[in-house]
Amino acid sequence: MYRKKIPDLSTDQDLLLNMCAAVSHGTCPEEVAQRKPGPVVQSRWLTTVTRILRNYMSCPRPSPQLQHLAGFAMKVYSPMWFAIKAAPTIANGSLHLWNMIERSRYLPQDQRECVQKVIQHNAYFAHPEKPPY
Repeated sequence: MYRKKIPDLSTDQDLLLNMCAAVSHGTCPEEVAQRKPGPVVQSRWLTTVTRILRNYMSCPRPSPQLQHLAGFAMKVYSPMWFAIKAAPTIANGSLHLWNMIERSRYLPQDQRECVQKVIQHNAYFAHPEKPPY
């Protein structure tokens, strides 16, 4: 393994964490490069993000679109996935919502508007009368 195995992670989650580490370090160990992500399914965004990162690492000159997708995966999607995995209770919902807003600020205006739809969908976490449980 590229890093110590975390027991609560599924195979797909562990692969995503290893891929993120490989992208951030700029090198991909052979055991990580040889692992296969699960099939791409509409409901399994985790494998889609893993495949995007794998594609990004394998391209000598990634396109601007691929760079943008990999950047979003590294700056927003993956950190939010693991933050929610680490603190999954509803009491942490407002913190996760705030982190999503903070992490997506780097996006250009048109893409930020797309992300804001998701944020607005989850805005009930920001309501001041939300019970803390």
